[in-house]
Amino acid sequence: MSGKKIRIFKDQYDDSSAELMTMEQYGVLVEQARANASKPAPYARAFPQNSMHDCRPVPTEKMKEYHSWFGSMAQTYMPEPDFSVLFTSYTEGTNTKMHIDIGNSFVTQVAGRKKWLFVDPEYTTNMQVYGDRLNLVFIAGFDVFREPVPPEVHLKEVIAYPGDIIYFPTMTFHAVYNLDPVTISVDNTAPDLPGAVRRHWLLTAATVLNPWTLIKAISIFVNTGSFSCTELYFDGFVSKGEGEL
Repeated sequence: MSGKKIRIFKDQYDDSSAELMTMEQYGVLVEQARANASKPAPYARAFPQNSMHDCRPVPTEKMKEYHSWFGSMAQTYMPEPDFSVLFTSYTEGTNTKMHIDIGNSFVTQVAGRKKWLFVDPEYTTNMQVYGDRLNLVFIAGFDVFREPVPPEVHLKEVIAYPGDIIYFPTMTFHAVYNLDPVTISVDNTAPDLPGAVRRHWLLTAATVLNPWTLIKAISIFVNTGSFSCTELYFDGFVSKGEGEL
């Protein structure tokens, strides 16, 4: 994928730091962060698997049959370029903060190890959640900068090794920690509205009934001729520049 630009977060904790750049440019940021611990750690996350032209992909079409009936239908009829997205970290210790959303996921661990933390939606009131962009994702008030969750919250932990596949259903709090200098995983996700309503109807309603979400989705489709749930969320954060995802 030499020369192709993908979404890189120059600061893993700051979604507004997203910028389109090449993997070579990403490597320069990584080396700078390694040489100077005061610099933020960059993280390449949630970019389309089909950006990696020379790599054998996780079979998106085959994964479709493992999703719920709603998720399979969504993957069949939504004009999404690729329902599998890559998370590639070249820095030990990068992480994704605890959050919850309406998608269910099958995550294939390709390289390195990841530690996952899961919390069931019944603990939502304990997690001090707030709506992120367009209410597409809800962030927990804990485990953002590695703060411990309240002791009354039942926390599940699992470590994924290369070759492992982790499934978690819609409306499940999850956070991720990259344990090795290089970690690569592929997330095949699909919206599951019926499941989301059953697991937390209020947060689901806050997502699907937000009129700005529909307006933004239409705008993206009109301007690009395609639609991507990932781009719907990150569109306002990325400094586009040249190139494409």
